[in-house]
Amino acid sequence: MREMSEEISLEGSDKRWWDYRDLFNSREAMWRQSCVIGMSLFSQWAGNDAISYFMPVMLQQAGISDNNQQLALTAGTSILGLVGAILGAALVDRIGRRPLLITSSALFCFWFTIITVLQAIFTKSEDPTGPVNIHATNTIIAAIYLFGLTYSIGFTPLSALYPVECLRFETRAKGMALGGLIVGLAEFFNMFVIPIGLGAITWKFYFLYIAWDAFQTIFIYFFFPETKNRTLEEINKIFTSEHPCDKN
Repeated sequence: MREMSEEISLEGSDKRWWDYRDLFNSREAMWRQSCVIGMSLFSQWAGNDAISYFMPVMLQQAGISDNNQQLALTAGTSILGLVGAILGAALVDRIGRRPLLITSSALFCFWFTIITVLQAIFTKSEDPTGPVNIHATNTIIAAIYLFGLTYSIGFTPLSALYPVECLRFETRAKGMALGGLIVGLAEFFNMFVIPIGLGAITWKFYFLYIAWDAFQTIFIYFFFPETKNRTLEEINKIFTSEHPCDKN
């Protein structure tokens, strides 16, 4: 702790509130920041906000128009999210960061593919009063719940933990501040673009999430190194190596 304090007092860019160069002035810093910015975007654009904020719209398009049923199903996702977050917090130091993030992102693609295919084939999203396939509707609900559980296990505990571990301690405050800014911009997109997309093209909007989650899975595989059970010095060696992800 004393050594960290001395280094920060001499070299830390946090002594200059306006200086953010240390976040981007080297290959190591750029790689670290790609993990921070990537995690900030992936934690918001995976499709979780569509379910968190606009689940009644998704349920309406899946053929469930009863308000009480929509309310009960929406409340269920919150309870399931709590269970998933506790389970994820218990697993993150056992399984590791990369396996949780990669597996979760790949499963996001799978759950949204199920939702998209079933809504395209079996539901009458353009006519809410028309007949619907109850089995397809129930499967869509199950996929939505499984998406929420997957997100809570993989991303809820790591959305704050992983960026902190990737940053050097002397740039951690500014790095997390920049990550928070990216999260805010991503949330702005979610709040104003998702309702337009769901209203204009209904289930076809989910193709965007399938494509993004596929990209997210690939990016994490190639650019997110493992930080489990690593000291600050060991993490520094990972990011200063030629290929950080080869050190997993």
